[in-house]
Amino acid sequence: MPDSTAKTEVFSIENSLSFEYAAHADSRNTQRAYVADWKHFSSWCEARNGCPLPAEPDQVALYARTCVMDLKLKASSVQRRMAAISQTHLRSGHPSPTKTWVVQKTLSRLRREFAAPARKSKPLLPRDLSQIITTLPKSIVGARDKAILLLCFAGGMTRSELVALDVEDLEIAEKGLVTSIRCKDTSAKENRKIGIPYSDAAVTCPVRATLAWLGQSRIANGPLFRGISKFARISGARLTPQAVYLIVKRSLKNAGKDPTPYGAHSLRLGLITAAARGGATAQEIQDQTGHKSLLILRQYMRGADLFRNNVLAKTGL
Repeated sequence: MPDSTAKTEVFSIENSLSFEYAAHADSRNTQRAYVADWKHFSSWCEARNGCPLPAEPDQVALYARTCVMDLKLKASSVQRRMAAISQTHLRSGHPSPTKTWVVQKTLSRLRREFAAPARKSKPLLPRDLSQIITTLPKSIVGARDKAILLLCFAGGMTRSELVALDVEDLEIAEKGLVTSIRCKDTSAKENRKIGIPYSDAAVTCPVRATLAWLGQSRIANGPLFRGISKFARISGARLTPQAVYLIVKRSLKNAGKDPTPYGAHSLRLGLITAAARGGATAQEIQDQTGHKSLLILRQYMRGADLFRNNVLAKTGL
């Protein structure tokens, strides 16, 4: 007969390995942040003669209020601390106190009363983009950044969509580039395709800029946009979304513009704003940007031109 003790030991080892595998699902940065957050919560509890594990829901709710009202932490920081508390409890076999009614309602009220208003990026319009392009360095870095700025704007892409592009996602057509955008929805059968036409002005043409980058970099396959060393050596690694954000900021600063109100999203907003002002319909813009919700897209379009077709013009005032 099989040795039941041996079976138990094998199961215990496999179970332990599965636990360790799951425990490292989060990135190292997230793991480090959770450790720091848990230490802070534990110290806070011990200073009040409370038990951090398992913690009482009322205690967690009071901790959340302390973080916001006394320590002046941002909502995102408090949310991460709640996640650290939750993960530590679940990992130790205890139910998460952050899912209880009192904690959820406390967080909801804190967000309503103390959350700072969301800071919206300012759109980068064609005239601004033209000025920025002319101040880019005449180097391999400048060629890459020019292609990034113009292609992201022309495609109305998010920065994640842009850096996910491979050379194989581009198809040269008679009127421009056919670009295949990877869908975030994993259930989608195929990627979304958009057209990037040639522009009349060669200096701000996204197609010419992209082809020039490919020609100078000699990238034939794989990631379209990559890092470049200070010695002008092109990396094989794909650029991160954060890198696009930094490129936008740096380009604006070099052009003599205040980069504070702008971000990578400014390129996508710039296309929406300029297209809406030019008379494009919401459906036409959605076909390019890939917005899932027309409601969200219309919110962006509403701010495109508050004076065009304003109802006051029809009142006779």
